[in-house]
Amino acid sequence: MEFRLETGFFDPEAVKDGRLWEDSIPFRDFEQNYQPRINYLDESDPDAITHMFGLSKAEVDFVNDQEVEQIWTHVKGDFFEAIVAGKASNDVSGYYVCDRPWERGTEQVLISVELECDCNKSETQSYPRSHDGQRFGASGDPECDGCSGEGRRTAFAPVVSRAETEGLYDRKLTDRQWEILQEEIAGKEEWESIDEIVEEVMENLESYEDEHNSWGSQD
Repeated sequence: MEFRLETGFFDPEAVKDGRLWEDSIPFRDFEQNYQPRINYLDESDPDAITHMFGLSKAEVDFVNDQEVEQIWTHVKGDFFEAIVAGKASNDVSGYYVCDRPWERGTEQVLISVELECDCNKSETQSYPRSHDGQRFGASGDPECDGCSGEGRRTAFAPVVSRAETEGLYDRKLTDRQWEILQEEIAGKEEWESIDEIVEEVMENLESYEDEHNSWGSQD
């Protein structure tokens, strides 16, 4: 199975209005609906609980012995990170084996995508460009709060529903607050509960916002 999402930066408007995530399964739904198995073959940290199978011979042999409908591939390219149904052969960083099979083989769980930062769009700069005119490997403005000079920024896919979260905690979130919540979820350890992270951030949102803003000012 060949898989490739993008060969360049993603459309920021599609991220902002939610179109990009429409066909993506939220990660929490993936865990609940497909039930990935614990990887007992990972010897790197005996005390850790992980569901992703790595690329060691023992782990790959185990994955190959499973029904293909139970296998999902963790792929990480230059411009995206995702979990896709089946066995992909491009940009592979690991596998999931689930108790419940996928149905179509086109299901995917977007984790994050890369966006070109506004500071990196000067037409006077002659950077190499992709097939659609976007630059590769360009550097941004070192003073930019959005990318700290990298020329790109990461947009994390919603792991939980924004409307559901706002309703549950009876408060509206700014776009920046929503981004902070997604960043905290994306940085969770395998053993951490998504619901507990959401509760912690939502109940201490102003503190998290101050902390993230201070990181930007230090870069």
